[in-house]
Amino acid sequence: MVGSGPPHRRIIALPGRPEVCERAGDWLRQQADDHAVLWVGRRAPADLPAVRPAQAGDWLGRERDAVVFEAQSDVPADALVIVSGILRGGGVLVLLTDAGGATPFGERWQAALAEAVVEHPDPGRPTDWPHPGGAAGGHGWTADQRAVLDMLREPDARGTRRCDVVIAPRGRGKSTVLGQWLGEHLRLWGAPDGEIAVAAPAPSAAERLLAQAAEGSPVVDPATLYRAPAVLLDSPARPDLLIVDEAAAIPVERLLELTRRARRVVLATTTGGFEGSGQGFRLRVLPALERDGLSPRILRLHEPVRWAAGDPLEDWINRLFLLEAASHEPSPQAVRLAWRSPAELAGDAARLQALTGLVADAHYRTRPSDLQRWLDDPDLHVLLLEGVRDGALFGAVLVQAEQGLEPELADAVWAGERRPPGRFLPCTLAAVGSFPLAAQTAWRIHRIAVHPAWQGRGLGTRLLRAAAERAARDGVGLLGAAFGVTPGMLYFWQREGFAPVRLGVRPDPASGQVTLIVMRALAEAGEAGPALAAVQGAFARDWPLWRALAAEQLDSATTRAIEQSLPAPGDHGEVDADDRASIEAFAHRSRSFEWALPALRRALAAEAARDRELDLNPGQDSGQALLHAACVQQQDWAALQALAGVSGRRGVIRRLREAAARWLAETRPEIRPEIRPGTR
Repeated sequence: MVGSGPPHRRIIALPGRPEVCERAGDWLRQQADDHAVLWVGRRAPADLPAVRPAQAGDWLGRERDAVVFEAQSDVPADALVIVSGILRGGGVLVLLTDAGGATPFGERWQAALAEAVVEHPDPGRPTDWPHPGGAAGGHGWTADQRAVLDMLREPDARGTRRCDVVIAPRGRGKSTVLGQWLGEHLRLWGAPDGEIAVAAPAPSAAERLLAQAAEGSPVVDPATLYRAPAVLLDSPARPDLLIVDEAAAIPVERLLELTRRARRVVLATTTGGFEGSGQGFRLRVLPALERDGLSPRILRLHEPVRWAAGDPLEDWINRLFLLEAASHEPSPQAVRLAWRSPAELAGDAARLQALTGLVADAHYRTRPSDLQRWLDDPDLHVLLLEGVRDGALFGAVLVQAEQGLEPELADAVWAGERRPPGRFLPCTLAAVGSFPLAAQTAWRIHRIAVHPAWQGRGLGTRLLRAAAERAARDGVGLLGAAFGVTPGMLYFWQREGFAPVRLGVRPDPASGQVTLIVMRALAEAGEAGPALAAVQGAFARDWPLWRALAAEQLDSATTRAIEQSLPAPGDHGEVDADDRASIEAFAHRSRSFEWALPALRRALAAEAARDRELDLNPGQDSGQALLHAACVQQQDWAALQALAGVSGRRGVIRRLREAAARWLAETRPEIRPEIRPGTR
């Protein structure tokens, strides 16, 4: 029968002073006698289960009854939202806070703490603090769960492929449904060797599913069916049934490859676009499943199971971070462009909600921390395309002003020793050795979105051109962007004068596509134009290398689109780059292998050509053989590990650095002790 549901969860806020933190530890220790507890933060007592905010995602799929969360300064928004989803009904969330409030988001945070749903007990009397009130066991099934379970039970035609996708907000019991269905399946049919596989981003994410399955399967231990995604992909196994929990937390391309191995696929994911691949699941995975012939059937759960409907904590979190914001289709009308400051957005709740919904719907991943940064970052500029009649939001562009790098910092970035946040484009320019450009302020298009109903009508182009005009007026000479590359996206940017300067070699977890960085110099940029043309020319020169490195992630149409965007021979200069300096920084500092690879490849190829010309056959030691295998032959990492006699990519890189140092010493013993920016 359908259960009555668990009790509400409670939020309490306490000042984050040291003595209060100590009392919070004592309080949590008492709760641990009868309940599952967790401390989130950097100052956790040693004897309590704890996690740093950056690793909070590792707890997806688990449940807790009492959580202490450090929120004294710069609230870790993503971790707070994730942790709120693992707290069971009747649970207590303790927030350790400070006064704050000096920024737009800080004021929003303080206003949220002042809401009636947040309790403020006496911090000096922990005996008066609330205690978890929910039962540790489960609650009755909801009508939603039973309906989805019945649909999963429906027989499928033998031999045909089938895909069901269970989608729900967190706490709706999707793992329980999958576990119940798996247990029934095992009880009826067993698990012939290799026929069934359960995958998740981490073993802990599958705990609830496997525990539920074990209750219904007296014959087979469901835990033996779990396979890490990487292990499953590296094996020849092709299971008949594949179940993937927390599917959106698996990189898109890896998830798609998993689904192609099975006949019957069942995926479960949350609707939270910030977790894992976020909206990449909706924008890329579902269409790709259609193309693969799986025709996914979407099964939704709405009623909460882990907590009661109308739960105060869920509603509070949703309001604070606008997690349920959605874009609304504007009616036809004249439009206008309007720049908005973070303070203006913070003071206009309707406009902020519309912007958040539009951007979240249009992009692969929008995190709660994005809202925090949009409101507090003084270097973020927001341009809105609004309806004149009713202010409806047609489109928006978010532009990040990125300060140039000082010479010493640029050198450290080039050498792989520093990576200052908020300076993506200058760091990219420093990494390719263009120090004069790296010293300049650049504007990066952080987000650009147009409502789907109004796409294809030039509104995105209008927004982009307006941003470029504003940048030029403000004396900015460089404009750039980074995006998951597709032919259509590249054409949009190329049409506005942008050209590639860098291609990633590994797919982005959210989009599943490799990232392309494009830039353009504005008309008033002076020396920046020729310098940027040289950087783009260097990318064109090294394109065959980047194409080979990203071959598995680039389809033929995207490859052709990139090649067509490259400058023609003779249309660009050469970057004044010292290949030897790049190799020295790889060997003796921390320059990454990918950034040093073009120089290594050219140097080794030139040496081999000289040896052939002089009819020399000097032979190779193991280090030289490894360098040639990695840089000239471009063997994969598994082959390089075997050749180097080490395990893991890190071990190979260490051997490559050692080999490069020996090669440098043999070709020219004197090694310059210092490499200064601007000398190349």
